[in-house]
Amino acid sequence: VPPQASLQALTAWALMLVSLVGFTISLRFFLLVNHPLPGWLAEVVALLALACLPVFWNFGYIYDFTTLFLFTLQLVLLAKGSWIAYLFLFPLATLNKETSVLLILIYSLYDFPKVRLPRLKFLKILSVQVLIFMVIRLAIFLRFQHNPGAAGENHWADHWFVLARSPGVVLITFGVLLVGLSFLVFYGWREKPVFLRLASTILIPLAGLYFVYGFPFEFRVFYEAYPIIVALGLGSFLRLLPQKYRTVLIPSP
Repeated sequence: VPPQASLQALTAWALMLVSLVGFTISLRFFLLVNHPLPGWLAEVVALLALACLPVFWNFGYIYDFTTLFLFTLQLVLLAKGSWIAYLFLFPLATLNKETSVLLILIYSLYDFPKVRLPRLKFLKILSVQVLIFMVIRLAIFLRFQHNPGAAGENHWADHWFVLARSPGVVLITFGVLLVGLSFLVFYGWREKPVFLRLASTILIPLAGLYFVYGFPFEFRVFYEAYPIIVALGLGSFLRLLPQKYRTVLIPSP
């Protein structure tokens, strides 16, 4: 970093560090909201999830960890129905990254069929989110519309190039990932919390974004789904345990 940008670099470093701490704490609460866990077990799983983050680090940007933190925190607030706090943070999440639109999708899927809210209140909260998203995205577009570059980089051809050049690596990598993710997400599917099942649908648009706009093996594209996968995977792991060990980990109330 050049000396004249040292303050900006230190600020970005501090924000990333704070975001990693915030992500770990938020993930702990997200696990507790969705599973009847003792606090210590949620803390251990959250720390393990933090330790696994280097798997994503073949590519990275300074807003990655803020995305992890804000999206996970917003998931906690969504699951709890803390609407004031959720709407207060939604502009910050949108300013940080446009994938905050996935929060609107999760909100719509979870609240509409469950009717947790009166229909009018549901529509008001939905409208506020859509309005905030559109205003912030429009403001960013107008501010930077004359900058060089495009709104997004298409890397579809790069995926085909890597597949043609190293088909074994690609097929093994995605084979392992698909098998692993399928187990983490779908094992014991019917017994998993409704919120997690509906929230996992964001894997579909994220996969599309990865193959169109992401570099080959740029798995940071799935940061928004990471806390959901961890929570679903924990449910699968606990379901695999013999009952006596499950009772030790999660004593009956």
